[in-house]
Amino acid sequence: MEYWRANGQGRTEATPVAKALSEFLKASGLAEALANKAIRDAWKETVGSEVCQHTRVAGVRKQVLIIEVDSAPWLNELAGFYKDTLLREVQRRLPREGIRDIQFKAGSF
Repeated sequence: MEYWRANGQGRTEATPVAKALSEFLKASGLAEALANKAIRDAWKETVGSEVCQHTRVAGVRKQVLIIEVDSAPWLNELAGFYKDTLLREVQRRLPREGIRDIQFKAGSF
């Protein structure tokens, strides 16, 4: 399926709908919102409901997953004992995201 648009030189040309949709999602910010939802869902599936109550996905910056944690004991446990395991599982669940690290930081939510 295609749609037609001006090419800037007075002519119209066909553009595949998939490309047009991709451009729209990027321009509108919806692509990032959909990616963030996938990341939040993967985090919840990875850590389970108990840990999820104490953590929040703050985002991804330069392929680093940023996780806010609501208390120092939870932060120390996740960063000190489970970081490597959690990172491998997140990478397995989200191979397209290219997550190379997890950073835990104190937060309030």
